[in-house]
Amino acid sequence: MIHTRPIEISSLPLLSKLPYDTVMDGAFNDSDGDEMVIATVSEMVTKQGMTLALYNLMTERDAMSQYNSLVGDLSAAKRGRLNAFKCSALYRAMYLGGHEHAFQEKGISIFLIRQDKDRFSLLRKPPIQVCFVKRAYAAPPAHVYHDAKTITVQGNVFKYTKSFPEGVVGQAYSCKQEEGRFVLADESNVPVDLLKMLDARDASVLHADMAALINAHKWDPYYAASIVGQFQEEFLQKGIRLSLVEHKMEKLDELSFEGVQIPVMECLFWFKYIDIAASWIEAKAGIASLGANAKRY
Repeated sequence: MIHTRPIEISSLPLLSKLPYDTVMDGAFNDSDGDEMVIATVSEMVTKQGMTLALYNLMTERDAMSQYNSLVGDLSAAKRGRLNAFKCSALYRAMYLGGHEHAFQEKGISIFLIRQDKDRFSLLRKPPIQVCFVKRAYAAPPAHVYHDAKTITVQGNVFKYTKSFPEGVVGQAYSCKQEEGRFVLADESNVPVDLLKMLDARDASVLHADMAALINAHKWDPYYAASIVGQFQEEFLQKGIRLSLVEHKMEKLDELSFEGVQIPVMECLFWFKYIDIAASWIEAKAGIASLGANAKRY
């Protein structure tokens, strides 16, 4: 048994036959052959233990200080009901704390991961884990957590979930959102995936300016579209293609008038942000984007 302060090191269990995306902690190789070590957040922050593989990786790359700093921020992150860890808060803490960059400088990539819920019983939630890959700028492993790669837009009648390809993120623009918060732009609440894109393109201030104009007005997609149109060129200069997307949904109402079912229609909206470098993979879903001239489709 090896001991170091403030972390206790224990032996690595025999996990060589487990798949690399197992929920158990341990060391594996990813699809590129890079060493990958997985640690459960709850055990990291309660100092219950640290596998030998993780200890060896941190000491080999002289990253123990970065690890302890990460553990401190994860421990302080906002929690949910019953003091449970929240992926959204942990993800924000990892990014705002500069931990991803700090580990990259040590030749390590870190990712927040969570397994699919359908692999677990109703009484057992999938654990939240941090994956440490022994290579800077490594390809992400399976089950990486994101907060703006899939969004859900809630309308008065319909609810729609939209997923985006690599290099594209979204933010809902819903009539159900709190007035004055239609476009999230502060680093404390904007989706981290979007914040990463904005920071990388030096567009955070530009986005905040646009959000302020939209949030100062009542919910109105065509007013919002006109504001987006005013900012599109500036976003393009920053390397981001911005649009307000309209998606029409309809169904036959369960109620009828004189035996004839009445069709119900609603348009849902979201902001779409495309990194120009990845624009060639933009999904062509057959939905209309609202630009400078707000048109009804």
